[in-house]
Amino acid sequence: RSRDDDDDDYDDASSEAMLAPLRLRDGALYQSKLALLVKRLGSVLGASLPGAPPCASADDPEASDVAGTHAAADVDAFASAIAARATELRDDKKAKKAAKKKALTDLLKALPSFGISSARKAVPDAQRAPSAWFREPPLPPPACLSALGEDAREAFDAADGYYFRAMARVQRLRVARTTAHGDVSSREMDVACGAVEHLLFLLRKQRRLVGRAAKAEAALDAAARAMEGLRAANAAPKEEEEDKSGGGALALARPPP
Repeated sequence: RSRDDDDDDYDDASSEAMLAPLRLRDGALYQSKLALLVKRLGSVLGASLPGAPPCASADDPEASDVAGTHAAADVDAFASAIAARATELRDDKKAKKAAKKKALTDLLKALPSFGISSARKAVPDAQRAPSAWFREPPLPPPACLSALGEDAREAFDAADGYYFRAMARVQRLRVARTTAHGDVSSREMDVACGAVEHLLFLLRKQRRLVGRAAKAEAALDAAARAMEGLRAANAAPKEEEEDKSGGGALALARPPP
């Protein structure tokens, strides 16, 4: 056996010793399924991951098209359509009451397709009071924003601002509920208010999810740094040994004076 073979065996044994506490080969634990979970994560997030291929479109039907990719774009398009239609009806002095009524009815009917419910049970009673909203801890920017670039940081700051504006508008809507225009029925007002309250509830759940994901990212980063430190510490004795053996070989090869 050569010295290189012995070094390889030593490296394998050291790696096994370092990885043993992680129990990566225990089939009953999630960490043994990391490869499958990473593949599954990629299939769900798809083109939203940095460096991933673009989504399928009319211009590029061969691009990847996976679940969850179009969600943000669809919601953005829906919100833009609502704003455009509302502005159009507001500025059109000839717009009839029936057209405005139909626009409101169509909007309320479309909300459930985006997971927005107007039912009271959709929001737990403990989450309805503004005092519960303000007890929510602030959401610190995730560390990954620095890697995603300035646009990501600006989007996060804008979303944070929208969150507090949404809280204020829900409270204003509750006050305006009792003084709604006569053309809006009490049923329509109930559905609209219920949908808006559910939207705020979903928004708060998403913020908590982002906060948990940021903590998980920080824990993974710390674990990766610890693993890198172990690898570097394991490599240092080997490099010192090679330096010593190399120095001895040079001394033996040096011709006598």
